[in-house]
Amino acid sequence: MRTDARGEQAAHKRSLILTNYKLIVSEPQGQTELYNLHADPRELLNLAADQPERVRAMRSRLGAQALAAEGSAPAPAKPYEPSLEEVKQLETLGYIEDRD
Repeated sequence: MRTDARGEQAAHKRSLILTNYKLIVSEPQGQTELYNLHADPRELLNLAADQPERVRAMRSRLGAQALAAEGSAPAPAKPYEPSLEEVKQLETLGYIEDRD
């Protein structure tokens, strides 16, 4: 876990936007925030306590997405090797110097 400038543990946040609502869950504290982005685009009024069913449904969906994403990191990219024609074009344009 990362620490902030004061040496305290930094929160890991996950979020989900569904229709007009945005859910933010801070880990490991479990703090939950819910905002209606249409009515409150600056995210000033936390609706989590007033809408527990929506929070529960969105947390469930967020958890399912996190499980689906585990182990699905893309493979490392292979270095790009330009063709001889591309190298000549880049040399002509002055982007690279003649390799000869």
